[in-house]
Amino acid sequence: MSVVNIKIIDMNLPHQTQKVDITFVNFSLILDRVAESTIFPLLGKRYDSFGLKSRSGELRRAIVQKGAKGNLFYKNPNGLSLTVGVSLFAIPYAKYILNGRRAVYPVRKKVLRWYDTSGNPVFSKRSKAVPPHPIYDINSEEMARIEGAVYEEVARYSE
Repeated sequence: MSVVNIKIIDMNLPHQTQKVDITFVNFSLILDRVAESTIFPLLGKRYDSFGLKSRSGELRRAIVQKGAKGNLFYKNPNGLSLTVGVSLFAIPYAKYILNGRRAVYPVRKKVLRWYDTSGNPVFSKRSKAVPPHPIYDINSEEMARIEGAVYEEVARYSE
């Protein structure tokens, strides 16, 4: 799946130990700040680490920029959870890059045809398989960094 889910309600917020009153904290605003400062840069770094060629840059923008075409950014009404991802329907090739695909061979003709970035036709007898690029598979270290950013924002907001 091409999304990251962050649920504040599942986090053990240290409101007792750090004497932070979270009763009137605006979690929606906190999630916006954490997404801009931590989550989107983290996903951009993961995208770059895969060495994907940037053709139009549309997929990278959808991954790292809130409000870009294909970017999913949903908060629940209470602001206690956040979903960040890419719409696989808004950017046609996103599902093949993020989820991978098998090799493609011509079925009705002798060769495949597509157009490169400059608009010139490209012909080939096959297109190689593409491995999946799990950009949204966040490991425990990265999730700890995101939780740390949430804690910092809660502490900053409640002061």
